[in-house]
Amino acid sequence: MKFKIIDREKTGFAKYCPTFARAYDVMAEKIRRRRLVKNLAKDLGSWDPDVRSDAAFALGEAVRDGVNISSAVGALGKALGDEDPDVRGNAAEALGYAVANGVDITDVIGALGNLLADEDSGVPSNAVWALVKAAEKGIDTSDAVDALGKALEDESPIVPEYAARVLGYAVANEKTREAAVKEMLEFMNSSWFMQEAEKNSDAFLYIVNALDEALRKVKEAEREVA
Repeated sequence: MKFKIIDREKTGFAKYCPTFARAYDVMAEKIRRRRLVKNLAKDLGSWDPDVRSDAAFALGEAVRDGVNISSAVGALGKALGDEDPDVRGNAAEALGYAVANGVDITDVIGALGNLLADEDSGVPSNAVWALVKAAEKGIDTSDAVDALGKALEDESPIVPEYAARVLGYAVANEKTREAAVKEMLEFMNSSWFMQEAEKNSDAFLYIVNALDEALRKVKEAEREVA
């Protein structure tokens, strides 16, 4: 096979060396992506809440397109405390996508936990989803354990179920096992849990399945220790 040095149908680098041109294109794309992430992270500090919200959303979309946004984790962490709920929710979602794709978000676990009590109904669901993704990747969620315990009584069907799932992963970690079990036992002795159990409500059914799975993991962890 002959190596094609010149392609007269092309222009620029591609004319003289298609192989080099392809390598150049790959390098240029990496630079473009780094600049994109840098610019979006900068936009998270804009005075305009719409710009901040769009930037957080765009970072989530960038991850889904295969872009590494690890350099923006710090900016997204700060955005979790933004005064605008759309910014907070989009930042939490972007961090969920990021950790699902291998980005370490350990430093913002506590901030995500704080959002579980957010007044805006959409924010806690995004935050607890991000925490589930972090737990699935083996990220230490100890900074959010207390908040997860309180989230078990959330009125939405999603937040308590996902909070129980994160606590289930926490019990597999020796560092967080005791605290996670404590939160689950306190919740199961709460008046809310008793009342919902008597009604056999949808909320109770959602969470009891997740708790059952979490307690199963407790037993598995105890057997491994023994």
